Amino acid sequence: MMLPAGFVLQPDVRAALGVGDWRSVLRAAVRVSNVSQTAIAAAAGISRAQVSRLMSGRSTEPSLRTVRGLCDALGIPRQMAGLAPAVAEPEEPATDRRAFIAGTLGALTLTTPVLELTDAPTPHVGLDDAAKLRSLATEIVQLDTTHGGDVLREAAVRAAAQADTMLQHGHYPDRVGREIQATLTELSELAGWVQYDAGQQQQARYWYQQALTHAQLIEDPRREVVVLSSLSMQATFLGRTREAVQFAQRGQKLAAGWAPPRVQALMLLREAAGWAKTGDHHEVERLLTRARTVYHPARHDDDPPWVWFLDEAEVASIEATCVADSGDHTRAETRFRAALALQRGLFPRNEVFFRVRLAEEMHAQHNTRDACTQLAELIPHLTVLSSSRLRRRAVQLIHAVHDQHTTSSADLVERARTAGLIA
Repeated sequence: MMLPAGFVLQPDVRAALGVGDWRSVLRAAVRVSNVSQTAIAAAAGISRAQVSRLMSGRSTEPSLRTVRGLCDALGIPRQMAGLAPAVAEPEEPATDRRAFIAGTLGALTLTTPVLELTDAPTPHVGLDDAAKLRSLATEIVQLDTTHGGDVLREAAVRAAAQADTMLQHGHYPDRVGREIQATLTELSELAGWVQYDAGQQQQARYWYQQALTHAQLIEDPRREVVVLSSLSMQATFLGRTREAVQFAQRGQKLAAGWAPPRVQALMLLREAAGWAKTGDHHEVERLLTRARTVYHPARHDDDPPWVWFLDEAEVASIEATCVADSGDHTRAETRFRAALALQRGLFPRNEVFFRVRLAEEMHAQHNTRDACTQLAELIPHLTVLSSSRLRRRAVQLIHAVHDQHTTSSADLVERARTAGLIA
């Protein structure tokens, strides 16, 4: 179920989530999308009668199972409703599950920072302040997986600016200062990612470099590796292939001796993606083979939190991209289909990306009809997804298939125009 990208950012929705007012949340969902109670119930895995009771106010205390189902159905990060993050729940150890995020955080964020951001020095800063900022980072990550980076750019930058204000002007013991700088590293990397997804590559590079600087200042190779991974990914996207390879190789050196399997596999995949753009097929295959040998989907005790995204679907997607850039479009199509099957609807933005890439591989093999079918099915999602990077890619492909002058491409273009994706 796809609601407008800004749905959970609306002040009335955030305020309602903060106090558990599902009557207002559901009525707002119906108002903005005209979705039916039956559709909400089906997506949430509950009965229509339950939805009806909540919307009428006859039920005001839904069960945890119901709240989880509604959050997932409507694309609401679970912590905005006072629950543990959906992504972390299956794999996080029990000792971390106690750190539930207060529901009221959702009402505070994305309009003002966690703490008031002013020009005045922050006199006293403690670990609880760093924890609030980290919770905000978790919330932004959850929103990003559902909606994309465009609507989150300001929130991510403001959060990073707040952490920098604490670091530069606050009073704190050394232990707290290190924690704030570590949190600033994470927030800067996150700001870089949402700028990247929004198509703002210069800003993304700036924030990635900020993150790298802070990771190096606190001599934290674990955090430095994730930033190098992001810089390598962006360099590949921009066609800076040698740089992409160098970032990935530097990450592998820093990871030597401590990195668990998924981190090792990620850096190998990043390097493979860089080499794929150069046309070095032998090196690509060597690195992909090593990555497959190293990778293990199960959580490792030493896994850093940021590596959660590297599931089997993401591995298949990166492999598919590598072989596509190497010119093997038939194999790339097969791997993108595998990525979609493994993705299982967990991350809407990723699913859209996989489908756009699948359509590209179909088009590369002159299978215009199936490419148009894939794109036509994506149009409703593209109109609400807040990711300029993906929309631009899809629109470019729509124009490309239109040049084939087929009945299916003409129908696709008409749908895209009706939806406002193209002029």
